[in-house]
Amino acid sequence: MLIKTITLDLRYHRNQNNIFILFAQDWEVIPICRSIGAKWSQSKCGWYLPLNRDNYKKIKAAFGVGYKLEIEQFMQDAKKLPYSHQTKVDKFAVLTKREVPEVDAVLDLFLRKMRAARYAESTISTYYAMIKGFFYFIKKQPNEVTLSDVEEFSADWVYKNHYSRSYHRQALSALRILQQILPQSFLPSEKLVSPKRLQALPTVLSPEEILDLLRQIDNIKHRTLVSMMYGAGLRVGELLNLCVSNIDFDRLEIHIHRGKGNKWRVVSLGEQLAMLIRQYMREYTPRQLLFYGANGASYTQTSVRAIVHKAAKNAGITKRVTPHSFRHSYATHLLEQGVDLRHVQMLLGHSRPETTQIYTHVTKKELLKVRSPFDTMISRANNISLKNGTQNSQNILLSRDSIR
Repeated sequence: MLIKTITLDLRYHRNQNNIFILFAQDWEVIPICRSIGAKWSQSKCGWYLPLNRDNYKKIKAAFGVGYKLEIEQFMQDAKKLPYSHQTKVDKFAVLTKREVPEVDAVLDLFLRKMRAARYAESTISTYYAMIKGFFYFIKKQPNEVTLSDVEEFSADWVYKNHYSRSYHRQALSALRILQQILPQSFLPSEKLVSPKRLQALPTVLSPEEILDLLRQIDNIKHRTLVSMMYGAGLRVGELLNLCVSNIDFDRLEIHIHRGKGNKWRVVSLGEQLAMLIRQYMREYTPRQLLFYGANGASYTQTSVRAIVHKAAKNAGITKRVTPHSFRHSYATHLLEQGVDLRHVQMLLGHSRPETTQIYTHVTKKELLKVRSPFDTMISRANNISLKNGTQNSQNILLSRDSIR
């Protein structure tokens, strides 16, 4: 009788710690998971139950005969609770807790409000840190906050410390949410003006630069990671959340679940990229998440950034290359190939066409047809010289000293 392996993993999901039941794709196991009340998480790619003693006993009983339960790592992680498996924002809240009960109470409400509104955990983490910093800066009780405190925070903290315009806009967005919690109206929206966005053009790599960069990556997992960001235009967060089941090799599609803004979309999977992914899967045999790090944990964005930075440096690319540069390059190259802007918008998952139109400013296909007025001027001067019988007409580009 073949013994099947079931691995238990402790993960923080939906504001609580859960027992995740991990196994190789097996349709016989799924009904057992359902029978004990486990739910499927699309974002975490696994079946789970809330962490408690009763659910742990249920799992052990359900997978007692014919299964091998791997629980060693799970038990080690459980002993480290409640801190080790909290989300980034929960860890930050513990580490920076001050003896100001009124402020802590407001911060707890702020956290609950954002989670009730289903903000992304990364957004919650960023906004929470900003509000924490705001109270640290003004050194006031929540019921004493005024509009002048917000203006002072913007001028004497955000601006003087050279934070970016993006950070400034995010901080004001966080303060608008805070306004809904505090009893006084300290942030009249019409008086709280966000700085305008800088219309900076994205960094775009040429196909030759991307190829040179890929040649510097020997590890097939790393090469597949980078290739998918360019080949499918994926955000790094979308890439790291992909499950094996999201790859449809028959239809050559990648299904993006809960991308930015919780949007779902389908992007095409090229044949060459599909071959590379198959090769990677044969070597690493991922079970749930397509990409995983040490000990089966999720791969981190920091690791991806390090891979990209090292490869770009070794390839001799002087541009500032980030994981998002591949998404920029994907969109720009599609437009240069003549793909309709609306199609590119759908592939990128943009809600508005205006967001996609920034790439029309960096495409080269039509711009390269525009002749420089300098070339026109010189050609015209050379033609006049030839008509007049002047020798060495090309010397018009040389200095007077060199002509002598």
